Amino acid sequence: MQNEVVITLNNISKQIGSKVIFSGLNFGIHAQDKIGVVGVNGCGKTTLLRLLTGLTAPSTGEIILRKGIKIGYLMQDIPLDEEQRLLEYIMPEQAVAAENDEEHRYKAILSTLGIDDYEKPLRLLSGGQRRKADLAKVLVQEPDVLILDEPTASMDAAAEAARFLCSVDHSPSRSARDCLALYLAWSDATHTNLRSTPPRLPWC
Repeated sequence: MQNEVVITLNNISKQIGSKVIFSGLNFGIHAQDKIGVVGVNGCGKTTLLRLLTGLTAPSTGEIILRKGIKIGYLMQDIPLDEEQRLLEYIMPEQAVAAENDEEHRYKAILSTLGIDDYEKPLRLLSGGQRRKADLAKVLVQEPDVLILDEPTASMDAAAEAARFLCSVDHSPSRSARDCLALYLAWSDATHTNLRSTPPRLPWC
């Protein structure tokens, strides 16, 4: 029996200026789906992800989200305050200070990603550690749908990241993680390193 549809795209098109990025998209994303988006640079992968998050509006069609669903989005480039401490950086914006239980959860996420110096300034992190910090900042929000744009592009160990992402389904931090969809955007040069190639979508 197929899981519940949590995001539906009905006849979606996107045009920027005179360029049609894609048109006639009709598909659904189900609870527990893990979906890879593969294509050459410039074919519209990031545009599609931004449509799913609501950051970009489609030119035609509609995107329907299940009521109450929370989406977490890891963007490619995120501006950082170089002097900000790591633990402070990943805390949700509405949190003034981490309470003991929440602080323990934030640190546990960082540790799982291989970062244990929670007070290190962001300027001292390697490129891979910064990407992991960005991922942790999304994960602490406990999203129902996790959308990642080239999450392993700068990571020190792509295999470690993939292992962690696959383990999120079984995270003990939520009592009812009933919905998890991963949208992973790779360029052709990157996805060839995967053990299994994600399905190629028709507009790429």
